[in-house]
Amino acid sequence: MTVFAAAMVALSLTIVPQSAPLAGQALLDALFAKVEDAVRAQHQIDPVEELAGDHQLGQGTTGDLDFTVAGGSYMIVGVCDESCGDLDIRLATAEGELVGQDILEDDTPVVTFQAEPGAAYRATLGMTGCNAEFCMAQAKVYKLD
Repeated sequence: MTVFAAAMVALSLTIVPQSAPLAGQALLDALFAKVEDAVRAQHQIDPVEELAGDHQLGQGTTGDLDFTVAGGSYMIVGVCDESCGDLDIRLATAEGELVGQDILEDDTPVVTFQAEPGAAYRATLGMTGCNAEFCMAQAKVYKLD
C-alpha cells in the first residue's frame, strides 16, 4: 500500500465522537491523527511544519503557504472542517514549477514529493467546495522515513 493509499484509507474511517460531534479544530486534529496512524504503519514520519493552522478559506479562494525542507521524501496532507466538501493542494517550487497536485473531488488532498536539501516550496490550498461562509483548512508536511 502506498503512502497516499494509507492516508486515504485512514481518512475514510469514521471518527466516532466521544460525547458530541467533532467540529472545527478538534475535527482537523482528529483527521491528522488518523492520517499519522495509518502512515506510521509503513513509514517512520515526523511532522516537519504545520503550514496552515486556523486557515479560513471561502468558496473559490486560495491560500499560499511557503516552506523549506531539509531534503528527502515528504508528504503534504490537507484536511478541512465539517463544512468543507472539496479541498485541493498544488505544490510548486519557489520558482513556480509544479511538483505535484491533488485536485480530486475530496476534502483530504495528499501530495508526496522528493526534495533536495534546502529546497523551497509553495503549497496552494484551494477551497473548491465549502458549504459555509468560510471553511477551516489546515495542511501539514511530513518527512517520510
